[in-house]
Amino acid sequence: MSSLTTNSSTSSSSLYATASSSKRLTGLMSGLDTDELVKQLTIGTQNKIDSANQKKQIATWQQEAYQALIKSISEFQTKYFNSSSSSNSILNASFFNSTSIVNNSSYVKLSGLANVAQNMQIKSITALAKQASYVATNKVSSQAIQTGEIQSEWTKSAVTGATMKISFEGKDYTLTVGSDGKTTQTSDIANQLNQQLKDQGLGDKLGASVDVDGKFILKNKDDSSSSAVTIKSGSDALLSGLGLKANDSGTAVTGSDAVNEAYFTNHSIAAGSKLNLKIDGDDYTFTVSSALSLPVGAVDENYSKALETALNDAVKTNTDLKGKINFSVDSTGNVSLTSTEGKSIEITDGSKSLLNGLGFSSGGTISTTGTVNQSELYKTYLDESLSGSTLTFDLNGLSKTISFDATQAGSYDTPEKLKDYLQTKLDSAFGSGKVQAVIKDGGLSFTTTGSDTDVLTISSSSKSGVLGVDGALRVYAGESNRINLNKTLRDVQKELSTGLETDGSDLLSEYKISVNGKDFTFNATDNINTIMKTINNDSDANVTISYSSTLDRFSIVSKNGGANSQIDIQDKTGNLSQVLFGYSSIDKDTEVDGKKIVQAGQDAELEVSFDNGQSFTKITRSSNSFTMDGVNFELQKTTTGSDVSETNPITFSVESKTDDLVTKIKTFIDDYNAILTTVNGLISEKKPTDATYAPLTDDQKSEMSESQITAWEKKAKQGLLFNDSLLSSFAQDWRHSMTDVVSSMSSALYQVGISSSSYSDNGKLTVDEDKLKEVLNSDPDKIAQLFTSTDGIATRMQNVMKKYANDSLVNTGLFITKAGSSTSTVDTSELAKKMKEYDTQVKTLKTRLTSQQEYYYNKFTALETYIARMNSQASFFTQSSST
Repeated sequence: MSSLTTNSSTSSSSLYATASSSKRLTGLMSGLDTDELVKQLTIGTQNKIDSANQKKQIATWQQEAYQALIKSISEFQTKYFNSSSSSNSILNASFFNSTSIVNNSSYVKLSGLANVAQNMQIKSITALAKQASYVATNKVSSQAIQTGEIQSEWTKSAVTGATMKISFEGKDYTLTVGSDGKTTQTSDIANQLNQQLKDQGLGDKLGASVDVDGKFILKNKDDSSSSAVTIKSGSDALLSGLGLKANDSGTAVTGSDAVNEAYFTNHSIAAGSKLNLKIDGDDYTFTVSSALSLPVGAVDENYSKALETALNDAVKTNTDLKGKINFSVDSTGNVSLTSTEGKSIEITDGSKSLLNGLGFSSGGTISTTGTVNQSELYKTYLDESLSGSTLTFDLNGLSKTISFDATQAGSYDTPEKLKDYLQTKLDSAFGSGKVQAVIKDGGLSFTTTGSDTDVLTISSSSKSGVLGVDGALRVYAGESNRINLNKTLRDVQKELSTGLETDGSDLLSEYKISVNGKDFTFNATDNINTIMKTINNDSDANVTISYSSTLDRFSIVSKNGGANSQIDIQDKTGNLSQVLFGYSSIDKDTEVDGKKIVQAGQDAELEVSFDNGQSFTKITRSSNSFTMDGVNFELQKTTTGSDVSETNPITFSVESKTDDLVTKIKTFIDDYNAILTTVNGLISEKKPTDATYAPLTDDQKSEMSESQITAWEKKAKQGLLFNDSLLSSFAQDWRHSMTDVVSSMSSALYQVGISSSSYSDNGKLTVDEDKLKEVLNSDPDKIAQLFTSTDGIATRMQNVMKKYANDSLVNTGLFITKAGSSTSTVDTSELAKKMKEYDTQVKTLKTRLTSQQEYYYNKFTALETYIARMNSQASFFTQSSST
């Protein structure tokens, strides 16, 4: 019997453990259906949750109905009210043209009022309109791709593109240095900061310099001014090197210590650096997967520890070597590489920076021990940067990719060798003598040797570190042997065939140019695109400037004016016009070699009869496209005497389009009716009478099939907008906009055969085609005026659509205010707010439900525990008495 006691005790302990872990006992002892009892006890709260969710669902369905209507109105508006100048727009009288012009002439195209055009004849077109124009003869660019200085080995700048944000006199300014990719000297940084200050209008107020103690100073130049300059933020390397920090402020901000130029150069081991190893004869490669940033300063205990940690962390990222090798660096910078497994280890090859920087390479042998050499560790090498990469050139649309063979690295490890290597590859790619590479100004210059219309571009590279301002080739992807319109005047200066005027050390502070009497001022930080757009967008200048990369020259055309158009460009300060357009003064009288360089404008000239050939009138226009008496002319070419004359003029006939117009009007009425039918349907639809169909709860859906759910929800959606006041208001306004009398004409649609057939149609219109055709044939202008007059149907309909469906923050439509737009990312409509309120209610109620459930479950758990204890005690007494 003792075994029974043990079993009972074990069972009881297990029961308590379950109760303790879950805090819920589900009727194991009592036999009660605890879950069902808790459900019934909390059903009141659950019903409130279901009710709130149902109300939210109803609001959602109402919103969807409104938004579907808004979409229909928007589509109607787009279809018929898109533009007053479009012939497809009900706003345009030409929409109602019942006749069209038959025009078979190749000299002119006509459109518009056919009844006027049929009485017109043209006996000559002696001239087409031309706007004054000028095409420069000078090549703007040097027609070469010039790289920056290329070196066999170098240490990268750490402040390329570095910024410093300052505040002065209540305004923030951002200063940028290192745009050349090779800035490492304090003097260069100071000069660049001063240039930035000058470019931003602060050159006379602030200045950057280094004092006699080697400390950097940014100060207010005006001793009588108390305005402080504040360092708000900046790139870490720049601020640290200058001894500055955020929030430094004063009339003179001085670095805390002498400038430390070590911060301005690279102090990290480059990503991709590697060591080729043999461990017990097996080959491995240790690769630095991402750059290892190291402390700035001399080799000491802290530096050595950081280097050791960085190298061993890099080992962990090498799957094949993880746990097999270990780097050790002592406090004086002595480095050793060992096998953690006691195996023999040998370095066979590797990146020069890593080998030389860790002191592994010595003469013709490579040791696994060495001493850190920081200047070598941080270097970049030309051949290693290029090795394994590709470089894509594009010549006149033909792209060719050049590969830098890793096994031939010795063929491009110096600029001279690189030039020869690339020349061989370019000759092979494009043909001998098509592209020429030469050493110039310390870099490479690429030119084409064929036509001066050849366009050469360096498109891309497959490897980082090749292109870009700090890449091995010191040239950006996309550079071509044409000017880059997105570069500033300062940056493009070296690419121009004629240099911009300078003040001796830098570009002028301003370049002023006059275009047709309108003065423009540009500075060194403006790019050529900005210059072009500024002038092109100015109505007083009245010209369009464009650049042809093929011809490498600018052209200028007057926008309008015909014979009165002009091109008059003058340099006022500097030589911007001279550089871009070839001359510092360009006007209608400017001559070169006895020829005027500006092509004068001229008017179009033609002779037109308005009385079917009885008399002709000479017409001049400044454009080849113009309108006379409602007829639109587009002149195509001049006539010749044998083709067109007074006895053989260009004539025009009329073709009836009444049937087509009736179809267009009927389609418009159908679309109007469709919106009205939708609205009337929503207003008149009542709730089902056979039962009450509330939105289904999740529990209800779980007991139904998909088809049953669909059928139920179809019923539940009925009558949601029954007798809705907003929809009723719209329906009334929509009907009145179409059917009310147009006051200015004292006429209405019913007079032309468009009316409502019966009261029961609720404003739905029908078209009497015979009556409509009769009006179109007898008085075609009447229908157009009904719609297009200032108080006409089109205006009234626009007002209604704006009142209800205008999707704008200003004058928001009533439907949008009520239900929002399906295309809006932010919904602040009345229904959206109501749905959010229901969500809040549900969230609160769910929290309350959880608390209630926990309360009752705890009660039942206590009951189950008590019963279990009583049963255990009863069992014990029973067993004791039986023994």
